[in-house]
Amino acid sequence: ASKLGRQLAVQRSACFATPELAAAAAEDPQAPLDWVLYADHKSPPKIAWALYPNSRVRARFDDMVSLMAAAQAGMGALRMPIFLGRSTSGLVPLTHIPTASYAPIWIVSHKDLRQSRRVAALKDLLIPWFKQHEALFTDL
Repeated sequence: ASKLGRQLAVQRSACFATPELAAAAAEDPQAPLDWVLYADHKSPPKIAWALYPNSRVRARFDDMVSLMAAAQAGMGALRMPIFLGRSTSGLVPLTHIPTASYAPIWIVSHKDLRQSRRVAALKDLLIPWFKQHEALFTDL
């Protein structure tokens, strides 16, 4: 099945935590920094490990909703897409940890729908919106 696609936005990810954890991390890089990770991630991001050698993994989850809830509860820092972290109440970025590239956002449709007016109408809405709001996905 052949598909047609267009990239709508590039994304970056950043590390987020509660304001209390973020302030403690900024104040003392030698203090332990707890993390919550995806189930298949072995360790926190390499750059964070380099900045926080006493990092420790507090919990692993297999979905973003659980990771966000754990971070909001103060269990640890979390790397997530910037747009998601910025819109999650109770979390702030750890701005001293550099952002990293993240999977781009695409719109994809089956080639048989190439002439569909509904698909065209959706693209006519999404493409300019993403172009106008691209900073939401890349800038802290």
